[in-house]
Amino acid sequence: MEEKLNKLKTSLDKDRYKNISFNDEMQDVTIEKLRSIKSENKRSYKPMLASLVAITVALLLFFSFDFSSVHRNSANIGNEAEPKDYEDQSVNYLVVLSREDKPSILLININKEEKEAKYISVPNKLYINNVLFDNPITEDAIEKAFSVKITNTFLLDDNILGDFIEKNKGIQVNNDFDFEYGQSVFKEGIITFQKGQELVDFTSMRVLDPRGDHGRDARVISVLEELFKQEEFYTDILKKKMTEFDKVLLSIKNIKFEDNVVFEEQNIDGVYSEKIDDKNLEKLKKSFGWSEN
Repeated sequence: MEEKLNKLKTSLDKDRYKNISFNDEMQDVTIEKLRSIKSENKRSYKPMLASLVAITVALLLFFSFDFSSVHRNSANIGNEAEPKDYEDQSVNYLVVLSREDKPSILLININKEEKEAKYISVPNKLYINNVLFDNPITEDAIEKAFSVKITNTFLLDDNILGDFIEKNKGIQVNNDFDFEYGQSVFKEGIITFQKGQELVDFTSMRVLDPRGDHGRDARVISVLEELFKQEEFYTDILKKKMTEFDKVLLSIKNIKFEDNVVFEEQNIDGVYSEKIDDKNLEKLKKSFGWSEN
């Protein structure tokens, strides 16, 4: 810096300012100010440089972060689950067997990864948080009641099922106890259905069963287990193409009853109904796949 000022002074001395003398003290002050300005500029760059480095590091960390881990962990918070992911491995079928008095309402879950199926028997009159679901036989009613997604709904008629077994090979099921109903007599143990009316009587009896509706629904499931093992049942009755989930039903031995979900019986003004509390409702959602409505 001094060298530059000296050159400037020499240059001025040779020019029109040659007769003007520089004050040495002023010159020293000027040099000192320039030094000070240069030093301050250097110091001012340091925080700016530090800030730029910090921002760069933050951006690198941001873009290298594994957001998939956040997604996976968020699925474990509370009861939230990703419906799409769940449906990739598991689906729900709603099967309603219509009849004059009370239909059988069955929610069946098929898991292709575990290669198993389970079901619950849905009450005809069901209270959830003091809201009555009376004969929830539609997809919308079940999804609203339980917050689960229904993939397929099948409304079946036991007379049509009876005609199906007559035209195709008969089926064998296990009967838990002796009983007579309609035109048929059923003994405890393995029984064979060759006539359609036998199937109708077997799946219709309710009052004589100690388990009531749930006992009848268990017999319906035993019949469906055998029908699901016949490919013609999907094309002729269910009217659907075979899927990976249907292949599970085609191959498994039985559809298990989901006994972790409990409905509580109640009687209001002489009218029988059932209810499910919050704890069991959460179990149902977890077992059958939670879905946001």
